[in-house]
Amino acid sequence: MDGECKMDLSELLNNSRLSSVCDHLVNGGDLDEYPERQSYAEEIKNSEKALYALADKYGSNSSEQDEISDIIGASLSTLRRTFFEMGMISGIKFAEDVHKGAQELKR
Repeated sequence: MDGECKMDLSELLNNSRLSSVCDHLVNGGDLDEYPERQSYAEEIKNSEKALYALADKYGSNSSEQDEISDIIGASLSTLRRTFFEMGMISGIKFAEDVHKGAQELKR
């Protein structure tokens, strides 16, 4: 590869989170360096801070700021519940598939 050192997929999987791999696969292009590692909790906290900072910036009074903050909070709560449910359903389906595969191997 023209003497360039590119990260291979196994190296990427070992040093990245699933979201980084998905971004790479969806958006294409080469990953020349490891993405910055940040926990999901840190990402969520930073996103929430940024959203609430917008509420403070664009709300002209405390009533408007509270209203915007409430909408942001409700939206974040909905996203968390939705992603939790999606993860739970995916985990259950995966476990079912593994169980079925193990049953077929016993035959």
